[in-house]
Amino acid sequence: MELRAEIETTIWPFKDAAGELAENLTSRTRNLRCLVGTNSWLIETDQENSKDTWWFTGTNMIWHVVVTGYPSKDKELYERNHPEQVGMIGRRSTRVFESVDGNPGRPARTMDLLGMPSARICWLAFCSGSCLKREGRQIFPPSDLWKELVIAPSGFTDKTTVFEDELGLPSSVDLYTTNRQPVLQYRLLQSTNVLGRDFPLVFHLAQYRPAGTNGWELHLAAKGRVTSIKQNESDISIEFQKSVEK
Repeated sequence: MELRAEIETTIWPFKDAAGELAENLTSRTRNLRCLVGTNSWLIETDQENSKDTWWFTGTNMIWHVVVTGYPSKDKELYERNHPEQVGMIGRRSTRVFESVDGNPGRPARTMDLLGMPSARICWLAFCSGSCLKREGRQIFPPSDLWKELVIAPSGFTDKTTVFEDELGLPSSVDLYTTNRQPVLQYRLLQSTNVLGRDFPLVFHLAQYRPAGTNGWELHLAAKGRVTSIKQNESDISIEFQKSVEK
């Protein structure tokens, strides 16, 4: 199945010594394309300066990047100050990571895959079925700030409800610390069934962080909605090749 989704994320800033928010809320909306199979998936994302394509083959995650711009609005000034970067637009690169279940989350002191929280949220909503079926699975929050604020050497406990079909996508996910403090909550609001498979149409997610001595507060809120869904007859490997060649 081919899905296109819009995911809006909002980051809550930290509070200052007076208890006031130190900065304004930061919200971003990303449009993502996703191909979903029973044990393989592809996610395409457009970031500020690149187009990233991730393909889970069933045994590996392959990351292909095309540079689409500079991290500056002033192209000439950036090239003058960074001569080694001249000509980087259009540059392509590919990396391969071993993976048995396509899980982009990683423990503390290890970099997450899929680049940004909205892509990892997309994975949880549409592509996490093969991971959720594994005994001993570990699910991690989409924002990796938890690695700096939460001590969780053995990961998190999860309570997850999934659809009972061959994909097994989640309808609800809760992550807890060892003392049962909620770290993440994912809730499905609306779904659809296509060819005997259940897919989310609208969902919300909240991630929490420690605040003060014993308190916790909202860190990230996200809401996603599917803008289109259809059957795609092409093999995902062929779709990956098309994406690489664009």
